[in-house]
This record gives sequence, structure tokens and C-alpha cells, in this order.
Amino acid sequence: MACILACQQGLCCFPSVLGNGSLTDSCFVGNEERCLDYSLCLNLAGVALVIGGDIPANVTDPPVPEQNLTDLCSESSVSTIWG
Repeated sequence: MACILACQQGLCCFPSVLGNGSLTDSCFVGNEERCLDYSLCLNLAGVALVIGGDIPANVTDPPVPEQNLTDLCSESSVSTIWG
């Protein structure tokens, strides 16, 4: 869950991989370096993403991740109910 929340602002980087393609336009082109900051969110691929609150739609410039995605979104972290 912590990884999902931390990745919420970067979902536009990989919408088709993270199953959010119909809700969010891709913002990867032009934001390649910033989206690479969110690459650990790809560990969520195949995880049922149920995000509370508003899903950021049509983000064109994802912000710098607010939390340490290396810790929150490692493969071992996302395999737990807290990840």
C-alpha cells in the first residue's frame, strides 16, 4: 500500500504497464529522466492497483517522488500487504 501511494503521481509514466492506461495519458515522452525515478513502481505490475482518492489524470510533468521508492517499492516490499 505504501508503494502504491508513493507511486500515485508517477502512474502516468507507465500507464499501460500498471493497468491504468484507460484512465491516464502517458507522460513518459519528454519526462524520461523523471519517469526513471518512478521505475521501481514497475514492481507493481500485476498487482491489483486500488488507489483511494483521486487518480491524477492527464499529468504532463510528474513531480519528484516524495518518498524513497527504493525502500517502499522493492520486490520484497510490494509482496507484502504493506507494500
